[in-house]
Amino acid sequence: MKNDIRLSDLFTAFVTFLYIRAINFHTVSKGVLYRSAQLSLDRLARYVEDHSIKSIVNLRGAQEGRRWYRREKEFSLSPGIVHLDFDLSAIKTIPVQELDRILESMRRAPKPILIHCYAGADRTGLIAALWRLAEEQDHPAHALQKQLCWMRGHFSTLHVGTSAMVKSFWNYASHLKVQNSKDIEAVTPTGATA
Repeated sequence: MKNDIRLSDLFTAFVTFLYIRAINFHTVSKGVLYRSAQLSLDRLARYVEDHSIKSIVNLRGAQEGRRWYRREKEFSLSPGIVHLDFDLSAIKTIPVQELDRILESMRRAPKPILIHCYAGADRTGLIAALWRLAEEQDHPAHALQKQLCWMRGHFSTLHVGTSAMVKSFWNYASHLKVQNSKDIEAVTPTGATA
């Protein structure tokens, strides 16, 4: 049956999650955008130094009461790294307007940027895929396959709720297509054929 989850699929997902949770750091756009899971302070410092990170985008939201958050914010302040917080859920479809706000903040942020959530798979995969789509003009299917995929820890095919990220991606891709066609119409003189 199509909706049956095989034990081997669950095992693969679990092993991949453990592996990815430990080392999930990837280049999205070399010298511009990197992605990761929630990093230890030591790893964060190493990646910041190795890749000259100037901005950190936290997709878990501001969590002043949590030790990881306070440490990340303190770390960011000392070398003057911009720290941006967005509170996204991996299991809820994210409105296009919120995605626009995140991408616009990233456009304005000093580069290179590091984006992260907890596992660096779902929320991070969505924003990385949208960056590739909107900023690098990747084909939607290519952006999705490279960023919001099992190789980066995203398993929407297991129906564990994270299919909302794929839905959010396609909603934004449709929005971007409409925006781009409006932009083309705005620069095409009346009566001219494009």
